[in-house]
Amino acid sequence: MSRKKLAFLIVLVCFLMLFFTHWATCYPLVESAFAGTEEEKEVPEERKLEFFGDFRIRYEGFFQQGEPTRNRDRLRLRFGLRGSAQNFSYGLRIATGDPRNPISANQTFTEFFSKKSFYIDRAYIEFAPKNLPFASIFGKFSPQHLTTSLVWDSDVGPEGACQSFSYSSGKLIKNFRIHVMEFVLNEQSKREDAWMIGVQGVAEFRVSDASSFTLAAGDYHYINEDQIALASDRGDLTSHATNSLRYEDDVLVGYLTEFHLVELFMKYSHSLSRRWPMSFMVQYVRNVEADQANQATLAELLLGTNSRPGEWFLRWTYWRPEKDSVLSVYTENDFPGTGFHSHRLRFSVGTFRNQNFMCSIYLTRKLEDESYRLLKRVQVDYNLRF
Repeated sequence: MSRKKLAFLIVLVCFLMLFFTHWATCYPLVESAFAGTEEEKEVPEERKLEFFGDFRIRYEGFFQQGEPTRNRDRLRLRFGLRGSAQNFSYGLRIATGDPRNPISANQTFTEFFSKKSFYIDRAYIEFAPKNLPFASIFGKFSPQHLTTSLVWDSDVGPEGACQSFSYSSGKLIKNFRIHVMEFVLNEQSKREDAWMIGVQGVAEFRVSDASSFTLAAGDYHYINEDQIALASDRGDLTSHATNSLRYEDDVLVGYLTEFHLVELFMKYSHSLSRRWPMSFMVQYVRNVEADQANQATLAELLLGTNSRPGEWFLRWTYWRPEKDSVLSVYTENDFPGTGFHSHRLRFSVGTFRNQNFMCSIYLTRKLEDESYRLLKRVQVDYNLRF
């Protein structure tokens, strides 16, 4: 991207911030501008500082005809502090994992009883005045926009800033949000930096007292993303590297295509009771810079909840990103990257308070490669939150 285009995008972001800050004086704030993830929910004023965390142990097996069976045991431990002050909230989370892998906090039981490491997983401060439909977060944080693992694995912690603007009518429009993202991918002293500039609009409609319908559209523009391909080749990134690459004189210079993603998202939620919520969602993503293998789709159906002991949920997910549809290094860790399509069936049951048992089965094939035999992956998890 040229410097003129980058300057235009930055000016556009500043304009939107000023416009919505002025617009905020005309409309009351009904709901938080951020939907809030489970680990970063709003902290009540009377609880100025709170400790939180989760621990997971996992067995995982890989089964594929013609290949040796692989079995591995893993753990994930995350803990942190979060708090609030007047108009501000903040948080810090430490997690296990490989620092070179942005999409996983898992540690595999291996390397002859060697020590396992902790790293900074989240560190952020958020400005969210109560009387304004505006919030801005800065640091290393969970994605604030509506997303799925098709584009961003849930463990990815973007770095940079995100502004959110929210409006609620309380009638037909349950909530309307705009998210503006400025994510720093890589900073260098003697070359141009790598960025991701994005914007997303989300509208949630109240169909009835028991159901809602959500529509979202997003635009994500990566700048100097070839640096990601080079980092993967050097081993600085150890997540999926399945996109097409470009070589000059047998030397890797970057991706075969640039990445400018356009996204459409639809979700319908219905609940006759707290015990039996149901939701169905579909996501479509297209890389408008790629001439082929440029589309990705995800569909998911969820029934039930495991929030209390004895309760259970069932989830089915279909995942299909073509080879150059999304950046593979940030897609979900449990799927094999782009160029594959997978079905996942997941069952979870609550055991004790803040604890649950989960079993997941993945069935994966390679797109446009009939010689690739079906890969069966089984995960058995036990999760504990504190």
